[in-house]
Amino acid sequence: MVALGEGIASGDAALALVRALADAGRPAPALELAAGYATRVPRAARRDEVLRAAGQVAAAVAPALGRDAAHAHDRAAQLLGTAVFQTGDDGRVTYTGAFEALAGAGGTAGRR
Repeated sequence: MVALGEGIASGDAALALVRALADAGRPAPALELAAGYATRVPRAARRDEVLRAAGQVAAAVAPALGRDAAHAHDRAAQLLGTAVFQTGDDGRVTYTGAFEALAGAGGTAGRR
C-alpha cells in the first residue's frame, strides 16, 4: 500500500518507486503505480516525469512480453483508461505510448 499526495515529496517518492520497481524486475507494479498516481492525483507534483518514466519502462518491457504476458499489465490500463500494450497479428507486443499521451494533459500542475 502506498499513500501519495500532490506535494513534491510524493512526486519524488512516486518517481523513485516506479524506477525501483522496474529495476527490481517488477514492471507491472511500476506501471500500475504510475498510472494510479497520474490518474488519481491529477495535480500531483512531478506527474509528467512519473508518466515519462513509466513510458520508458513500458517501452523497454514490451519486446519481451508474450501475447498472454501483456495481460499482467491490465490494471495499469484500467487506471489509464486505455491500453498500455497491443498485440500485433504477428504476436509481437508493442507499447502504445499511453503514458506519454497523458503527460502534459494535467496542465502545468504536473510540472511543479
